[in-house]
Amino acid sequence: MKVLSIAALFTAHYVATGDAALSLERTASSIFDLIETTYRSGERELQLVEAQEFYAAPRMQFSAEQVR
Repeated sequence: MKVLSIAALFTAHYVATGDAALSLERTASSIFDLIETTYRSGERELQLVEAQEFYAAPRMQFSAEQVR
């Protein structure tokens, strides 16, 4: 997945929520879901179509924490 795709995913989540922390959590979760879907498939290519439901509605595995 290219950097622009990740930025687009973050932007979509940000436009939907207006919350940068929540958007970061959703983006990380979406990407994790894509990688996990790919791993479980046993294929070498990213399973972009198979994981597309997680782009809009990721399972929330990560939470953002302020470090300062």
